[in-house]
Amino acid sequence: MRKKIFTAIAITAFIMSAAAGTAMADTADAGQEIRIINELPPANPGPGEFIGRFPDESGENGNEGELFTDDSPLKKWGYIASADANTGRIIFNSNETYTDENGTVHDSVMETVLNVADGVPVTDAVSGMPVSYDDIDKSAPAYVWTSRIMTLSLPPQTAAQAIVVNVPEGYTAPSYVVVKELVTTDTDGQTAVTITDQDGNKWSASAEKTEVTPYLTRNIVTIDDIAVGSRCMIWGSPVSASDSGLQEYEAQKIMLFAR
Repeated sequence: MRKKIFTAIAITAFIMSAAAGTAMADTADAGQEIRIINELPPANPGPGEFIGRFPDESGENGNEGELFTDDSPLKKWGYIASADANTGRIIFNSNETYTDENGTVHDSVMETVLNVADGVPVTDAVSGMPVSYDDIDKSAPAYVWTSRIMTLSLPPQTAAQAIVVNVPEGYTAPSYVVVKELVTTDTDGQTAVTITDQDGNKWSASAEKTEVTPYLTRNIVTIDDIAVGSRCMIWGSPVSASDSGLQEYEAQKIMLFAR
């Protein structure tokens, strides 16, 4: 009899504990802590410089637009462990390099949950065409550009802005670029531009040498359609590098996303 009473009490306690845990989880989701990495370029993201909370829907904190307008995405490379088209989530194992307090450089792998909203491009590294989750080659490297806002959960979660998959061995993957500055020149009727991207790198392109295409439309686009704020994928080759680590590239192909 005592054994039955003890068992009943244990079951009741377990149910109450589970219910409490669910309530706590709901509360945590409602006020998910985040970290924002502010360094440009992100040499050592580390734990981040600012810890806050996702803005509430009432807008009373006044900064929700600023938090979610992200024109300086972080670039990471690694491998996709899993991809779920139903939930729009990708588990990404990124290769990270960080320097400890003694100045020693370490390599590590960080698992991150990528929340992929509708419209976020998941493209093939060679063709630039969209790739379904089922056709992602998980044995091939992938590059992702994400928001600088990241939860403090384990594993951390963040929003993807662009994903390049199926990168062949030895192939230079394209770069997702947000145009921050644009210098246009016209020589003998030929337009040339120099694009400065979100990390300060520069890309030279010309109407004569650079192929400009739209993403998923039949619209005709040219180099003249590139503007400050444009988002694009650029295939190019390095030309030179500065002492600060910034690169200069020559663009062979630019794929423009709709604004």
